[in-house]
Amino acid sequence: MPDWLGLLPHRPPMRLVAEVVEIEPGIRAVCRRPTAAGDWFFDGHFPGEPVVPAVVLVELLAQTGGLAIGSGA
Repeated sequence: MPDWLGLLPHRPPMRLVAEVVEIEPGIRAVCRRPTAAGDWFFDGHFPGEPVVPAVVLVELLAQTGGLAIGSGA
Protein backbone atom coordinates (compact mmCIF):
# COMPACT_ATOMS: atom_id res chain seq x y z
CA MET A 1 0.00 0.00 0.00
CA PRO A 2 1.41 3.41 -0.95
CA ASP A 3 2.30 6.02 1.66
CA TRP A 4 -0.68 8.25 0.87
CA LEU A 5 0.00 10.67 3.72
CA GLY A 6 3.50 11.16 2.33
CA LEU A 7 1.91 12.93 -0.66
CA LEU A 8 0.86 15.81 1.57
CA PRO A 9 3.39 18.61 2.12
CA HIS A 10 2.01 19.08 5.65
CA ARG A 11 3.61 17.71 8.79
CA PRO A 12 2.12 17.51 12.29
CA PRO A 13 0.53 19.42 13.82
CA MET A 14 -0.80 20.90 10.56
CA ARG A 15 -1.24 17.55 8.82
CA LEU A 16 -4.75 17.06 10.08
CA VAL A 17 -5.53 13.86 8.17
CA ALA A 18 -4.55 10.93 10.36
CA GLU A 19 -5.71 7.98 8.27
CA VAL A 20 -6.59 7.30 4.67
CA VAL A 21 -9.59 4.98 4.70
CA GLU A 22 -10.14 4.66 0.96
CA ILE A 23 -8.77 6.14 -2.26
CA GLU A 24 -9.86 5.90 -5.87
CA PRO A 25 -6.76 7.47 -7.41
CA GLY A 26 -7.51 10.77 -9.07
CA ILE A 27 -11.21 10.56 -8.22
CA ARG A 28 -12.00 10.49 -4.51
CA ALA A 29 -10.58 9.94 -1.05
CA VAL A 30 -12.04 9.13 2.34
CA CYS A 31 -9.91 10.15 5.31
CA ARG A 32 -10.26 10.17 9.07
CA ARG A 33 -8.98 12.24 11.96
CA PRO A 34 -9.98 11.24 15.47
CA THR A 35 -10.21 14.06 17.97
CA ALA A 36 -9.18 14.11 21.61
CA ALA A 37 -9.87 16.53 24.43
CA GLY A 38 -6.24 17.71 24.30
CA ASP A 39 -6.24 18.73 20.62
CA TRP A 40 -4.62 22.14 20.15
CA PHE A 41 -7.63 23.76 18.48
CA PHE A 42 -9.85 23.09 21.50
CA ASP A 43 -7.64 25.18 23.82
CA GLY A 44 -9.44 28.44 23.12
CA HIS A 45 -12.42 27.35 21.05
CA PHE A 46 -14.39 27.35 23.44
CA PRO A 47 -13.32 26.54 27.03
CA GLY A 48 -15.85 24.23 28.61
CA GLU A 49 -17.74 23.74 25.34
CA PRO A 50 -15.19 22.58 22.74
CA VAL A 51 -16.09 23.01 19.08
CA VAL A 52 -13.96 22.11 16.08
CA PRO A 53 -13.33 25.44 14.31
CA ALA A 54 -14.67 25.66 10.75
CA VAL A 55 -11.21 26.51 9.43
CA VAL A 56 -9.95 23.14 10.74
CA LEU A 57 -12.81 21.34 8.97
CA VAL A 58 -12.09 23.20 5.73
CA GLU A 59 -8.39 22.31 6.00
CA LEU A 60 -9.30 18.65 6.52
CA LEU A 61 -11.40 18.80 3.35
CA ALA A 62 -8.56 20.48 1.45
CA GLN A 63 -6.03 17.86 2.55
CA THR A 64 -8.41 15.03 1.66
CA GLY A 65 -9.06 16.61 -1.74
CA GLY A 66 -5.33 17.03 -2.27
CA LEU A 67 -4.85 13.33 -1.65
CA ALA A 68 -7.65 12.45 -4.07
CA ILE A 69 -6.10 14.58 -6.82
CA GLY A 70 -2.47 13.82 -6.01
CA SER A 71 -3.03 10.07 -6.01
CA GLY A 72 -4.09 10.02 -9.68
CA ALA A 73 -1.93 8.50 -12.36
